[in-house]
Amino acid sequence: MAKTVSDKKALAKYLADYIDHERERKPIWLWNLQDIIDWLHAGLEAYESINDTTPIKITTIEQLKGLAKEYQGLDCYILLNGGLKSSKHIRFFPDSNSFYVHNLIDSSEQELTEAEITDSGLTNIGEAMKRGALIARRTATARR
Repeated sequence: MAKTVSDKKALAKYLADYIDHERERKPIWLWNLQDIIDWLHAGLEAYESINDTTPIKITTIEQLKGLAKEYQGLDCYILLNGGLKSSKHIRFFPDSNSFYVHNLIDSSEQELTEAEITDSGLTNIGEAMKRGALIARRTATARR
């Protein structure tokens, strides 16, 4: 739920836009109290789902594929020793069953197959998944 003043303003704007959109579907003079309650609940659920920033621990290749496909690319990081992070952007292309990895630390890019993404000679992503150290960040800008 919204905690800060800016969060509350964003929530209020989102709900106002949501109700405005619903008004186009049903004229305001036909609204009843239950319609308003239903629209507020639906708008609040939608707002919370797009603003969920809970980190996701990725432990399997299937989970990585699903999330990278669902969010059209994932901002994620690998937890390293000493509390350091290795940030990456990962996309999955189901047609070719391949991954695009942009390593943010040095701007390097890799195109990897499923077998290659788990190969410790090419990348540390596979090992990070085994250890539970590959963390995806949900962001409000992630497109579903």
